[in-house]
Amino acid sequence: MCTVGVTIPDAVLYDAHMSQSDAQEFVRKSVALAMYKRLNASLGYCSQIVGLSEADFILFLGSQGESVFRCDGEDELAEDMQVALRAAVA
Repeated sequence: MCTVGVTIPDAVLYDAHMSQSDAQEFVRKSVALAMYKRLNASLGYCSQIVGLSEADFILFLGSQGESVFRCDGEDELAEDMQVALRAAVA
């Protein structure tokens, strides 16, 4: 497991009306979203970064305008839909 530290000036937190825990959550979500979008990291890994279930991470992705359906053909789309349905039911 890798731990990465980010220094955020107190003035930034004050101006953004964020607590330290808010900032930590924001950074985790930002990293997970970037890894999902840019590096094609899996839903499972990204949900672990944020500390959410896969279903809740899918909802987070939707709130950010990001689709969980990334596919090159009909077969891959069908597989992705099955994964999403299993995650939603769980």
